[in-house]
Amino acid sequence: MKYNTFGLIIASFFALSSFTGDAAGQGGPLDPTGPPGATMRSLYEVEPRTPLIDGASGVSSNDVNYEFVISGTGSYYLTGNLDVTRTHGVAIQAEGVTLDLMGFSIRRTGGGAGGNAVEIDPKSDRCAIRNGAVTGGAIGFENGIEAIFSGGFPRNGSLSQLSVSGCTGRGISTGEGWQLQGCKAHDNPGTGIRGGTILTDCAAYGNGSDGFNIFVGSTVNNCSSRDNGGSGFFVSAGSSLLNCSATKNIENGIEANSSSLENCTSRDNDGDGFTANRGCAMINCSAQINDGDGIELGSECIVRGGAFEDNQGAGIRVRSTGGNNRVDGNHVTGNLVGIEVESADNLIVRNSVSINTTNFNIVGGNTVGPTVTSANIAASDNPHANYEF
Repeated sequence: MKYNTFGLIIASFFALSSFTGDAAGQGGPLDPTGPPGATMRSLYEVEPRTPLIDGASGVSSNDVNYEFVISGTGSYYLTGNLDVTRTHGVAIQAEGVTLDLMGFSIRRTGGGAGGNAVEIDPKSDRCAIRNGAVTGGAIGFENGIEAIFSGGFPRNGSLSQLSVSGCTGRGISTGEGWQLQGCKAHDNPGTGIRGGTILTDCAAYGNGSDGFNIFVGSTVNNCSSRDNGGSGFFVSAGSSLLNCSATKNIENGIEANSSSLENCTSRDNDGDGFTANRGCAMINCSAQINDGDGIELGSECIVRGGAFEDNQGAGIRVRSTGGNNRVDGNHVTGNLVGIEVESADNLIVRNSVSINTTNFNIVGGNTVGPTVTSANIAASDNPHANYEF
Protein backbone atom coordinates (compact mmCIF):
# COMPACT_ATOMS: atom_id res chain seq x y z
CA MET A 1 0.00 0.00 0.00
CA LYS A 2 1.20 3.49 -0.80
CA TYR A 3 0.73 6.45 1.54
CA ASN A 4 0.35 10.12 0.63
CA THR A 5 3.12 11.47 2.89
CA PHE A 6 2.47 15.12 2.07
CA GLY A 7 -1.20 14.77 2.90
CA LEU A 8 -0.43 13.25 6.28
CA ILE A 9 1.88 16.11 7.20
CA ILE A 10 -0.75 18.75 6.30
CA ALA A 11 -3.45 16.95 8.26
CA SER A 12 -1.24 16.67 11.33
CA PHE A 13 -0.38 20.38 11.19
CA PHE A 14 -4.01 21.45 11.21
CA ALA A 15 -4.86 19.03 14.02
CA LEU A 16 -2.06 20.38 16.20
CA SER A 17 -3.01 23.99 15.46
CA SER A 18 -6.58 23.32 16.50
CA PHE A 19 -5.47 21.66 19.78
CA THR A 20 -3.07 24.43 20.80
CA GLY A 21 -5.59 27.07 19.97
CA ASP A 22 -8.16 25.50 22.25
CA ALA A 23 -5.59 25.19 25.07
CA ALA A 24 -4.57 28.82 24.70
CA GLY A 25 -8.17 29.92 24.85
CA GLN A 26 -8.65 28.10 28.16
CA GLY A 27 -5.53 29.53 29.93
CA GLY A 28 -5.63 32.16 32.68
CA PRO A 29 -3.77 35.51 32.90
CA LEU A 30 0.01 35.37 32.85
CA ASP A 31 0.68 38.43 35.04
CA PRO A 32 1.65 37.55 38.67
CA THR A 33 -0.89 38.32 41.35
CA GLY A 34 1.82 39.55 43.78
CA PRO A 35 5.54 39.50 44.61
CA PRO A 36 7.07 36.03 44.76
CA GLY A 37 7.46 34.46 48.20
CA ALA A 38 10.66 33.08 49.74
CA THR A 39 11.69 29.70 48.38
CA MET A 40 14.92 29.17 50.37
CA ARG A 41 15.29 28.35 54.05
CA SER A 42 17.33 30.68 56.24
CA LEU A 43 20.69 29.58 57.69
CA TYR A 44 19.04 29.34 61.08
CA GLU A 45 16.40 27.00 59.65
CA VAL A 46 19.09 24.85 58.02
CA GLU A 47 21.22 24.69 61.19
CA PRO A 48 20.00 26.71 64.16
CA ARG A 49 23.15 28.40 65.48
CA THR A 50 23.99 31.07 68.00
CA PRO A 51 26.86 33.57 67.74
CA LEU A 52 29.33 33.43 70.62
CA ILE A 53 28.60 36.93 71.88
CA ASP A 54 27.51 38.24 75.24
CA GLY A 55 23.76 38.16 75.68
CA ALA A 56 23.12 35.46 73.10
CA SER A 57 20.95 32.58 74.25
CA GLY A 58 23.00 30.09 76.25
CA VAL A 59 26.07 32.37 76.35
CA SER A 60 27.34 34.44 79.27
CA SER A 61 30.42 36.53 80.03
CA ASN A 62 29.52 37.19 83.66
CA ASP A 63 32.14 34.79 85.10
CA VAL A 64 35.33 36.83 85.53
CA ASN A 65 37.46 33.72 84.92
CA TYR A 66 36.12 33.07 81.41
CA GLU A 67 35.58 35.16 78.32
CA PHE A 68 32.45 33.09 77.61
CA VAL A 69 30.55 30.29 79.29
CA ILE A 70 28.27 28.12 77.15
CA SER A 71 25.54 26.69 79.35
CA GLY A 72 22.91 25.52 76.86
CA THR A 73 22.82 22.61 74.43
CA GLY A 74 23.07 23.85 70.86
CA SER A 75 25.31 25.04 68.04
CA TYR A 76 27.52 28.12 68.50
CA TYR A 77 30.03 29.91 66.29
CA LEU A 78 32.73 32.56 66.47
CA THR A 79 32.14 35.79 64.59
CA GLY A 80 35.85 36.73 64.61
CA ASN A 81 39.10 36.04 66.45
CA LEU A 82 38.57 35.67 70.19
CA ASP A 83 41.22 37.59 72.14
CA VAL A 84 41.49 36.21 75.67
CA THR A 85 42.57 38.42 78.57
CA ARG A 86 40.85 36.51 81.38
CA THR A 87 42.17 33.27 82.91
CA HIS A 88 40.34 31.02 80.43
CA GLY A 89 38.80 31.40 77.02
CA VAL A 90 35.59 29.40 76.56
CA ALA A 91 33.96 27.01 79.05
CA ILE A 92 31.54 24.40 77.73
CA GLN A 93 29.19 23.45 80.55
CA ALA A 94 26.40 21.60 78.78
CA GLU A 95 25.94 18.36 76.85
CA GLY A 96 25.60 18.32 73.08
CA VAL A 97 27.36 21.59 72.34
CA THR A 98 28.88 22.28 68.92
CA LEU A 99 31.40 25.12 68.70
CA ASP A 100 32.47 26.16 65.20
CA LEU A 101 35.48 28.46 65.19
CA MET A 102 34.68 29.39 61.57
CA GLY A 103 38.35 29.52 60.64
CA PHE A 104 39.12 32.05 63.40
CA SER A 105 41.53 31.76 66.33
CA ILE A 106 41.20 31.75 70.09
CA ARG A 107 44.37 33.52 71.20
CA ARG A 108 45.93 34.74 74.40
CA THR A 109 46.53 38.49 74.23
CA GLY A 110 46.68 39.48 77.90
CA GLY A 111 45.93 38.62 81.49
CA GLY A 112 48.99 36.49 82.18
CA ALA A 113 49.93 32.97 81.20
CA GLY A 114 47.86 29.94 82.17
CA GLY A 115 44.31 28.78 81.86
CA ASN A 116 42.64 26.80 79.09
CA ALA A 117 41.66 28.16 75.72
CA VAL A 118 38.62 25.83 75.61
CA GLU A 119 37.60 23.95 78.74
CA ILE A 120 35.09 21.09 78.58
CA ASP A 121 33.25 20.24 81.78
CA PRO A 122 33.35 16.56 82.92
CA LYS A 123 29.58 16.23 82.36
CA SER A 124 29.60 17.86 78.92
CA ASP A 125 29.31 14.71 76.81
CA ARG A 126 28.79 14.66 73.03
CA CYS A 127 30.44 18.01 72.36
CA ALA A 128 32.07 18.99 69.06
CA ILE A 129 34.67 21.66 68.30
CA ARG A 130 35.84 22.30 64.76
CA ASN A 131 37.48 24.45 62.12
CA GLY A 132 39.95 26.89 63.64
CA ALA A 133 43.02 27.45 65.78
CA VAL A 134 44.19 28.00 69.33
CA THR A 135 47.37 30.05 69.73
CA GLY A 136 49.11 30.86 72.96
CA GLY A 137 50.90 33.87 71.53
CA ALA A 138 53.73 35.49 73.47
CA ILE A 139 51.97 34.86 76.82
CA GLY A 140 50.46 31.41 76.36
CA PHE A 141 47.57 29.34 77.63
CA GLU A 142 48.52 26.47 79.87
CA ASN A 143 46.45 24.06 77.77
CA GLY A 144 44.72 24.47 74.44
CA ILE A 145 41.63 22.26 74.35
CA GLU A 146 41.21 20.57 77.71
CA ALA A 147 38.66 17.97 78.76
CA ILE A 148 38.44 18.26 82.54
CA PHE A 149 38.69 15.09 84.63
CA SER A 150 36.59 14.93 87.80
CA GLY A 151 35.46 11.38 88.48
CA GLY A 152 35.64 10.85 84.72
CA PHE A 153 36.21 12.67 81.44
CA PRO A 154 33.50 14.03 79.18
CA ARG A 155 32.70 11.31 76.65
CA ASN A 156 31.82 10.83 73.01
CA GLY A 157 32.86 14.21 71.70
CA SER A 158 34.66 15.16 68.49
CA LEU A 159 37.37 17.54 67.35
CA SER A 160 38.02 18.26 63.68
CA GLN A 161 40.28 20.49 61.62
CA LEU A 162 41.90 22.22 64.59
CA SER A 163 45.43 23.53 65.12
CA VAL A 164 46.71 24.14 68.65
CA SER A 165 50.11 25.74 69.34
CA GLY A 166 52.10 27.86 71.72
CA CYS A 167 50.56 26.67 75.00
CA THR A 168 52.74 26.20 78.08
CA GLY A 169 51.34 22.72 78.80
CA ARG A 170 49.32 20.33 76.63
CA GLY A 171 47.95 21.05 73.20
CA ILE A 172 44.84 18.83 73.04
CA SER A 173 43.48 16.62 75.81
CA THR A 174 40.20 14.73 75.41
CA GLY A 175 38.24 12.13 77.26
CA GLU A 176 37.28 8.60 76.25
CA GLY A 177 35.21 7.75 73.22
CA TRP A 178 36.24 10.84 71.25
CA GLN A 179 36.86 11.21 67.54
CA LEU A 180 39.69 13.44 66.30
CA GLN A 181 39.95 14.19 62.60
CA GLY A 182 42.60 16.37 60.96
CA CYS A 183 43.87 17.94 64.19
CA LYS A 184 47.40 19.30 64.74
CA ALA A 185 49.27 20.14 67.93
CA HIS A 186 52.67 21.77 67.64
CA ASP A 187 55.18 23.68 69.72
CA ASN A 188 53.53 23.03 73.07
CA PRO A 189 55.95 22.20 75.95
CA GLY A 190 53.76 19.34 77.17
CA THR A 191 52.10 16.47 75.30
CA GLY A 192 50.81 17.32 71.85
CA ILE A 193 47.62 15.21 71.75
CA ARG A 194 46.31 13.07 74.62
CA GLY A 195 43.16 10.95 74.52
CA GLY A 196 41.19 8.37 72.46
CA THR A 197 39.15 6.56 70.91
CA ILE A 198 39.45 7.20 67.11
CA LEU A 199 42.15 9.49 65.74
CA THR A 200 42.54 9.98 62.00
CA ASP A 201 44.88 12.20 59.96
CA CYS A 202 46.27 13.98 63.02
CA ALA A 203 49.80 15.33 63.57
CA ALA A 204 51.95 16.27 66.56
CA TYR A 205 55.28 18.01 66.07
CA GLY A 206 57.69 20.12 68.06
CA ASN A 207 56.05 19.45 71.43
CA GLY A 208 58.10 19.16 74.62
CA SER A 209 56.81 15.77 75.76
CA ASP A 210 55.19 12.88 73.86
CA GLY A 211 53.62 13.69 70.53
CA PHE A 212 50.63 11.41 71.20
CA ASN A 213 49.50 9.79 74.44
CA ILE A 214 46.83 7.32 73.36
CA PHE A 215 44.21 6.03 75.81
CA VAL A 216 43.15 2.39 76.21
CA GLY A 217 41.22 0.82 73.34
CA SER A 218 41.85 3.44 70.69
CA THR A 219 42.21 3.29 66.91
CA VAL A 220 44.82 5.56 65.33
CA ASN A 221 45.01 5.89 61.54
CA ASN A 222 47.33 7.91 59.29
CA CYS A 223 48.83 10.00 62.08
CA SER A 224 52.36 11.39 62.29
CA SER A 225 54.60 12.51 65.13
CA ARG A 226 57.84 14.42 64.61
CA ASP A 227 60.47 16.33 66.58
CA ASN A 228 58.82 15.87 69.98
CA GLY A 229 60.73 15.92 73.28
CA GLY A 230 59.38 12.55 74.45
CA SER A 231 58.26 9.56 72.39
CA GLY A 232 56.37 10.01 69.16
CA PHE A 233 53.50 7.79 70.34
CA PHE A 234 52.78 6.27 73.73
CA VAL A 235 50.06 3.68 73.11
CA SER A 236 47.97 2.14 75.89
CA ALA A 237 46.63 -1.42 75.84
CA GLY A 238 43.98 -2.63 73.44
CA SER A 239 44.77 -0.08 70.76
CA SER A 240 45.62 -0.31 67.07
CA LEU A 241 47.82 1.88 64.88
CA LEU A 242 47.66 1.79 61.10
CA ASN A 243 49.87 3.73 58.67
CA CYS A 244 51.42 5.93 61.35
CA SER A 245 54.91 7.44 61.39
CA ALA A 246 57.30 8.67 64.08
CA THR A 247 60.38 10.67 63.11
CA LYS A 248 63.16 12.49 64.96
CA ASN A 249 61.65 12.25 68.45
CA ILE A 250 63.96 12.57 71.47
CA GLU A 251 62.89 9.27 73.05
CA ASN A 252 61.34 6.24 71.31
CA GLY A 253 59.45 6.49 68.08
CA ILE A 254 56.46 4.35 69.11
CA GLU A 255 56.02 2.70 72.50
CA ALA A 256 53.13 0.23 72.64
CA ASN A 257 51.49 -1.99 75.23
CA SER A 258 49.24 -4.96 74.28
CA SER A 259 48.33 -3.35 70.97
CA SER A 260 48.59 -3.99 67.24
CA LEU A 261 50.60 -1.95 64.76
CA GLU A 262 50.48 -2.37 61.00
CA ASN A 263 52.33 -0.52 58.23
CA CYS A 264 53.91 1.89 60.70
CA THR A 265 57.31 3.55 60.30
CA SER A 266 59.77 4.81 62.90
CA ARG A 267 62.84 6.68 61.70
CA ASP A 268 65.75 8.65 63.12
CA ASN A 269 64.56 8.77 66.74
CA ASP A 270 67.06 9.16 69.60
CA GLY A 271 65.76 6.04 71.36
CA ASP A 272 64.34 2.83 69.91
CA GLY A 273 62.26 2.83 66.77
CA PHE A 274 59.59 0.66 68.44
CA THR A 275 59.20 -0.61 71.98
CA ALA A 276 56.64 -3.40 72.30
CA ASN A 277 56.30 -4.12 75.99
CA ARG A 278 53.87 -7.04 76.10
CA GLY A 279 51.33 -8.77 73.89
CA CYS A 280 51.86 -6.65 70.78
CA ALA A 281 51.41 -7.60 67.12
CA MET A 282 53.79 -5.69 64.83
CA ILE A 283 52.97 -6.42 61.19
CA ASN A 284 54.78 -4.93 58.17
CA CYS A 285 56.43 -2.19 60.22
CA SER A 286 59.81 -0.60 59.50
CA ALA A 287 62.49 1.13 61.56
CA GLN A 288 65.52 2.94 60.15
CA ILE A 289 68.52 4.87 61.53
CA ASN A 290 67.30 5.06 65.12
CA ASP A 291 69.94 5.60 67.81
CA GLY A 292 68.70 2.61 69.80
CA ASP A 293 67.22 -0.66 68.55
CA GLY A 294 64.93 -0.93 65.57
CA ILE A 295 62.45 -2.74 67.80
CA GLU A 296 62.74 -3.95 71.38
CA LEU A 297 60.38 -6.70 72.52
CA GLY A 298 59.14 -7.64 75.96
CA SER A 299 56.93 -10.76 76.16
CA GLU A 300 54.31 -12.51 74.06
CA CYS A 301 54.69 -10.34 70.97
CA ILE A 302 54.79 -11.18 67.27
CA VAL A 303 56.90 -9.28 64.76
CA ARG A 304 56.27 -10.29 61.17
CA GLY A 305 57.09 -8.89 57.75
CA GLY A 306 59.09 -5.95 59.07
CA ALA A 307 62.16 -4.16 57.73
CA PHE A 308 64.78 -2.99 60.23
CA GLU A 309 67.86 -1.28 58.87
CA ASP A 310 70.80 0.87 59.93
CA ASN A 311 69.85 1.20 63.59
CA GLN A 312 72.64 1.84 66.10
CA GLY A 313 71.60 -1.07 68.34
CA ALA A 314 69.96 -4.33 67.29
CA GLY A 315 67.55 -4.46 64.41
CA ILE A 316 65.33 -6.70 66.56
CA ARG A 317 66.03 -7.24 70.25
CA VAL A 318 64.23 -9.46 72.75
CA ARG A 319 65.09 -8.23 76.23
CA SER A 320 66.46 -10.42 78.98
CA THR A 321 63.17 -10.19 80.87
CA GLY A 322 61.13 -11.17 77.81
CA GLY A 323 59.97 -14.46 76.37
CA ASN A 324 57.31 -16.24 74.29
CA ASN A 325 57.79 -13.94 71.31
CA ARG A 326 57.59 -14.87 67.63
CA VAL A 327 60.02 -13.16 65.25
CA ASP A 328 58.98 -14.30 61.80
CA GLY A 329 59.78 -13.28 58.24
CA ASN A 330 61.56 -9.98 58.84
CA HIS A 331 64.36 -8.36 56.84
CA VAL A 332 67.19 -7.02 59.04
CA THR A 333 70.19 -5.20 57.57
CA GLY A 334 72.97 -2.81 58.52
CA ASN A 335 72.46 -2.79 62.30
CA LEU A 336 75.01 -3.32 65.07
CA VAL A 337 73.34 -6.69 65.70
CA GLY A 338 70.74 -8.12 63.35
CA ILE A 339 68.61 -10.22 65.72
CA GLU A 340 69.57 -10.29 69.38
CA VAL A 341 67.64 -12.53 71.78
CA GLU A 342 68.59 -12.21 75.45
CA SER A 343 65.99 -14.60 76.93
CA ALA A 344 64.70 -18.13 76.30
CA ASP A 345 61.39 -19.50 74.99
CA ASN A 346 61.13 -17.46 71.78
CA LEU A 347 60.51 -18.57 68.17
CA ILE A 348 62.87 -17.15 65.52
CA VAL A 349 62.06 -18.31 61.96
CA ARG A 350 62.17 -17.27 58.29
CA ASN A 351 64.10 -14.04 58.79
CA SER A 352 66.74 -12.67 56.42
CA VAL A 353 69.79 -10.84 57.78
CA SER A 354 72.65 -9.11 56.03
CA ILE A 355 75.56 -6.68 56.59
CA ASN A 356 74.95 -6.34 60.32
CA THR A 357 78.11 -6.18 62.41
CA THR A 358 76.81 -9.40 64.01
CA ASN A 359 73.90 -11.03 62.25
CA PHE A 360 72.62 -13.29 65.07
CA ASN A 361 73.22 -13.23 68.81
CA ILE A 362 70.72 -15.64 70.36
CA VAL A 363 70.99 -17.28 73.79
CA GLY A 364 70.15 -20.95 74.29
CA GLY A 365 66.67 -22.22 75.04
CA ASN A 366 65.00 -20.73 71.96
CA THR A 367 63.42 -22.37 68.92
CA VAL A 368 65.41 -21.09 65.97
CA GLY A 369 65.17 -22.08 62.32
CA PRO A 370 68.43 -23.28 60.77
CA THR A 371 70.70 -20.69 59.23
CA VAL A 372 70.96 -20.89 55.46
CA THR A 373 73.75 -19.16 53.55
CA SER A 374 74.88 -19.13 49.95
CA ALA A 375 77.01 -22.18 50.74
CA ASN A 376 74.11 -24.45 51.67
CA ILE A 377 70.99 -22.84 50.20
CA ALA A 378 70.79 -25.35 47.35
CA ALA A 379 70.55 -28.23 49.80
CA SER A 380 68.09 -26.55 52.17
CA ASP A 381 64.40 -27.38 52.08
CA ASN A 382 63.45 -26.30 55.62
CA PRO A 383 60.52 -23.85 55.41
CA HIS A 384 61.48 -22.33 58.78
CA ALA A 385 65.06 -21.45 57.87
CA ASN A 386 66.62 -18.06 58.56
CA TYR A 387 68.75 -16.64 55.76
CA GLU A 388 72.14 -15.01 56.20
CA PHE A 389 73.77 -13.35 53.20
